[in-house]
Amino acid sequence: ERYRRNGLKSGGRSTQRPRCVGRGRLGSDTLERGHPHSIGVSGFLSEKDRDSMIAGALEGTVCIEVSGHVAGPYAGSLLGDLGCEVIKVELPNGGDTHRGRNPKYEGYGPSFRALNRNKKSLTLNLRDKKARGILLELVATADILLENFRPPTRTQLGLDYEELAKLNP
Repeated sequence: ERYRRNGLKSGGRSTQRPRCVGRGRLGSDTLERGHPHSIGVSGFLSEKDRDSMIAGALEGTVCIEVSGHVAGPYAGSLLGDLGCEVIKVELPNGGDTHRGRNPKYEGYGPSFRALNRNKKSLTLNLRDKKARGILLELVATADILLENFRPPTRTQLGLDYEELAKLNP
């Protein structure tokens, strides 16, 4: 009885989206019972319109990603989800460390697929002067540089803020 009265199936999941039942101040009397998150833009836009608006939020923006481990690639994948063109610079001799981790499916592990979705990739050996020149050309035209080097490595590669600001203020 309680589930039916609140619009819930017996499993406790709502059969319909939460809806705003009042306007004005945010309080217990303005929201449908049990749905404190139902006020906001989502109530005025269809799900399709909201998703397309979010997906294209960074369209036309270019990000050069020179990062490893999880934090950098995850940030890059989120930028890609929002429509940013993400160009990932990978290490030679194997590329991203997540490429071979976990059980492989069609050559790549699931963590690699999750962290590198919506990206283009390029392999550069950043210890080589010519490769660093290619990277700096990319950075000069990009909007974002996403990296997670240690400060001494960043300076050694010429990727510290002072050097990059000369190329792309």
